[in-house]
Amino acid sequence: MNIYSITIIIILSMVINTTIEANEFLIDLSDNSGSATSWNTFSSDVTDSPLTDQDGNDNDVTLTITGIQGDNNPNPAGATTVDGITVPLEANNDYVWSSVDPANILFEFKNLDPGYYNISVFAGRTDDATQEGILWSGVLGDEPATNTGDYANSSQTLVINISSGDSLYFRTMKGNDAGGTSGFILRRPSDVRLSGNIIISNSPIGTFIGNVTYDLSLSNTSYNMGSSADNLLFQVLPTGNALIGEIRSKSFLSSGNFYDITISANNNSGNTKNSNFMIGATTTTGPQYTIDADVKNNATNGVVIATLVSQSGASEINYSLTYGRTDLMAISGNNLVVSNASSWITLNAEKYVTIKATDAFGNSTSIVVKVTVKKASSGTIIRID
Repeated sequence: MNIYSITIIIILSMVINTTIEANEFLIDLSDNSGSATSWNTFSSDVTDSPLTDQDGNDNDVTLTITGIQGDNNPNPAGATTVDGITVPLEANNDYVWSSVDPANILFEFKNLDPGYYNISVFAGRTDDATQEGILWSGVLGDEPATNTGDYANSSQTLVINISSGDSLYFRTMKGNDAGGTSGFILRRPSDVRLSGNIIISNSPIGTFIGNVTYDLSLSNTSYNMGSSADNLLFQVLPTGNALIGEIRSKSFLSSGNFYDITISANNNSGNTKNSNFMIGATTTTGPQYTIDADVKNNATNGVVIATLVSQSGASEINYSLTYGRTDLMAISGNNLVVSNASSWITLNAEKYVTIKATDAFGNSTSIVVKVTVKKASSGTIIRID
């Protein structure tokens, strides 16, 4: 049983001899607002009801639901987007519910092909206070200690590894509360992934940046760079799938700049994928890394995104923003704060900024921070030097 937040990079190294297929299951809970076209719609309990795979590759998956007491559709939010998939109003506007507390409706998905899946749950009622659930793979009784997080008038997406023969379970955890659950998206990812994105400026040819992987990889998968100018500065090695700095023009990797590259994966069995990545260059010779931070979707100017802390305990540290969206964020004392909020604080927005820390002796370290706008903020502490 493995559950990961969607913000965590999952690196897969798979060597198999058969074709891997993408899968996508769309579940609309309640037809109170009508049934969403091409979605699997359920308004009451069912046992081993067959599901349709939108990609047509996995045709023996079934769903069992127990515990639904009714459905409703007050104060609907309308259509939305979840994990890159358009959710029509017919799916998002209504929901199923149960007043049993604390654990009520149970969903079991059987016969899913093994592998990593993006599992999304969503609810579209705008005045619902909170909705939470727990998600796990294995057998009934293997519930994890953590839940999905709040998905009321929003959504949550987690990545879960389903082993051969295991079921996928979801249990709602908010009874005696207004609202319920509007639906699910089960999507087997087909993404290209990169494990690193920092390089020292003017690095020699062959400098390692990160490993490249493909969710639908086979033993004969090949990787290629895009054709834009930025792509000419990098190369994916045919052995080991490592992205390296490859200076093949008069342009050098300049400190403080980001480079927008495209990596194409082809597993030579009908699956191809192009993914974009941002590579950051810096002159700093100290530790280089990228850190995730988040901010609430109602944040205003001056709201703290993250607190910057000296890892060595030094007190005379000067923090500055050197590249990225310096127009949208600022440094206030030892805090990274929101600036120009009205132009970017919207749910699920992602922005990058580089923070430089300089001590009294002129030594410096830089990090790239990825800031995501979320429904709830975790209060990030960044240890930078």
